[in-house]
Amino acid sequence: MRSEDDARNGRFDALFAEAAPLVSAQRGRRDSSPRPRGRWPASVMCRPPAATAEVLESWMWQALDRAGAGHYRTGLAGCSHLTVRALEPRCEGRTGSDPVALGWRRALSRAAATTAPLRFELTGVTLAAGSVMAQLEPVDAAPWLFMAELAQALGPLASHEHGRDIWYVNLVHFTGPIADPGGLVEWVAGHRSVPPVRFAVPDVELVTFDLAPDGVPAIVPQTLAREVFGAAARPARPSCS
Repeated sequence: MRSEDDARNGRFDALFAEAAPLVSAQRGRRDSSPRPRGRWPASVMCRPPAATAEVLESWMWQALDRAGAGHYRTGLAGCSHLTVRALEPRCEGRTGSDPVALGWRRALSRAAATTAPLRFELTGVTLAAGSVMAQLEPVDAAPWLFMAELAQALGPLASHEHGRDIWYVNLVHFTGPIADPGGLVEWVAGHRSVPPVRFAVPDVELVTFDLAPDGVPAIVPQTLAREVFGAAARPARPSCS
């Protein structure tokens, strides 16, 4: 059995230590609407299952109680996601039939075909300079192996990003001043460690991102392609909820 200390990625602790004083002093990073060559580009991502998404959304609302209502509600069910890899600077109007997107789709299909479903534990909340994040710990090596397999399958198309060292789901992206910065930091500190919630993701998507309709402050993934992991028929361990 892994101990809690063995399971925790120390990068989450470092993020909190770096971000807490910035957020407390209203000096954190602020997101803006998606714009060409900016953030929110075409990406490869996974969605948490419904039961896990409900937990994430409940944490999002608790964070927004302290941060204020105008920030991006990235943890909404239907919006929450685990980014595997960003693929390019944002390109408006990107479609799944574009030549570069067809290359991404072929690479995603090859990498997913040889990968078992990805299993994680949701272990707590941390703070980054521009967001509140739910921290995830892989249960086994499959998520890291998939990340490497995807990079290899993409080849030159992987040049935009050089890999990640943590798995997470953003709950809130800050877009302006924080209503109660001290209260937000205190709430995150009180949720740094929670009883682990285990879940599995059976598929992976190629997506673009758009603003939510009707003025809802959220960024919504739009699916260009979806691949089921090749070992998805293998029985998964039950989720804890």
